This record gives sequence, C-alpha cells and structure tokens, in this order.
Amino acid sequence: MRYLRTQEVIDSFMADCELRELSEKTRSEYRRHLKYLSIICPQLPPRKLGIIQQALINVKGSSYNRHAYIRTFRRFANFSVDTYGIENFMKGIKPPKLPRKILPTFSETDFSLLPWALSTFSDRDRAIIILLLDTAIRQGELMGLKREDLLQFEDRIVVYGKTGYRMVPISPIAREMCLALPSHKDGYLFHGNGTGRYKDTPLGKRGIYDICRKLFNKIGWKYDKKGAHTFRRSHIKHLLLDGGNLKEAQMIAGHSSIQVTADAYAPYLIEDVVRAHHKHTPVKIFEEVK
Repeated sequence: MRYLRTQEVIDSFMADCELRELSEKTRSEYRRHLKYLSIICPQLPPRKLGIIQQALINVKGSSYNRHAYIRTFRRFANFSVDTYGIENFMKGIKPPKLPRKILPTFSETDFSLLPWALSTFSDRDRAIIILLLDTAIRQGELMGLKREDLLQFEDRIVVYGKTGYRMVPISPIAREMCLALPSHKDGYLFHGNGTGRYKDTPLGKRGIYDICRKLFNKIGWKYDKKGAHTFRRSHIKHLLLDGGNLKEAQMIAGHSSIQVTADAYAPYLIEDVVRAHHKHTPVKIFEEVK
C-alpha cells in the first residue's frame, strides 16, 4: 500500500484551494482543521483503524464544531483520492445529527423600531444596517464591498461571496446612503475608525459586531450570538412571508441550490403553516356545531 506524508498532501490541498480562489475565511478554517489531522495522522492512509473516528470524538465543542471538522476531512479525503489515488479514509464515517435551531429574526415590532433606533447612528453605521437589511448580503461580502460595485448598476450591486460574484437587488435609499459616504483611496466602501496602523483600513468583523450590538441593545435585544446574519435571515423570512418564492430567496441569498434555501428557511414559515392549519383543519366542524 502506498503511504504519503499527511502534511505534503495538505500543502497540495491548500494550494488547490488558493488556485480556486476560495475565501480566506474558508482556507483559514481548512488550515485549522487539517493541522489537527496532521498531528493525529502523520501518514495517509492511516495505519491504525479507527484513528479518525477517535480523533473526531475528541474534538472539543458542540456537535456543530465536530460536523465542521468532518466536512473538511471529507473534502480533503476526496482530494487525496482524486489527486494521489489514496484510499478514502473518510469512507463510512457519518457526521452527527445536528439539532435544528430557529435563530432570531426581526419581528414586525422590531422593524417598526429601526428608524427610531438608527436616528442617533452615524451616517456610516446607518448605511451599514440599512444595506444589510435591504440586500441580505453576508458579513464578509459587506466587508469586501467597493464603491465601484455600486456604480455599475442603479438597481443592483455586485458582491463576491462563497459561490463567486452575484448580482443582488438594492433599493434606491440604501444605494444613496452608501454613495453619500466619503470615498477612500483603496476603493472599499466602509472603513473603520481605527488609529495607528489600523487607520484608513477597511472595516473588519469587530467593527460590524460593535455596530450590530449597539443596535440590538437599543431595541431591547440581548445580544447573545446575534450578529450581521440576523439581518440576512430577517430579509429572507420577510420575503417568503410576503409572497416571495424560494427561487427568488435563493438568488438573493446566493445559496448554491434551492434545497439549501428550503432547508434553512422552512422553519421560519410557521406563520403560514399556522394560517393554513386554522383555515383547513377538519375540527372546524365542531365550531359550527357549537
């Protein structure tokens, strides 16, 4: 049987990821997961049976964290098979079942509070919140947004995300608020308020986190793990409940398939299900009898 040093295969895999222009966030996660793999399994395929399963059991954190390691290991194993003909060491390893969570979104009351809550925000922070809510773009896509991405079209913007670039509709008010901001030499639309070496640098994750936390505190939310993704979920949920269809939601969200959209947002459509239930339930006959 042919054996290869795990680190050599990892280096080749990461080079392939860079060649395919995967996001830095994705590559960083791959590096972290595969560093653990190289420690527990210096050679491929593993010499001991069950070593991968035991390593995954020892991954700290929730089942979601373990699931992320398994996804990375699977992609890496498939690359190893295709590139080097190594036996698939992930064959037969199944990920844990993930409990379905309904993460927080804005209610109609929350929406009504936003104009008041944003009245004391700076022009930059107000534009960021409005843009997130209007376009449902991801945090990373917001950070990478440049002024030219808003100037190419009047009713849509170009964003670069997980699946490459895509067109996203934008409302006139959101576009005008963004273009009214000062322009920067590097072209990025949003800059931070840092000093020293962080002066005149694009806005980062921490800056967006602080803006979201400030807004959530003002409307009475406990911040917890709510972040920029809350605006994305709220937009898609509102779209679907207001008569939009899954294909429209998929294109705005930039999901790779409509099934991803359906799986992610089906739990948020309970209001429609409740209305349909009350309208069609067979026990309505008892109300008529009463």
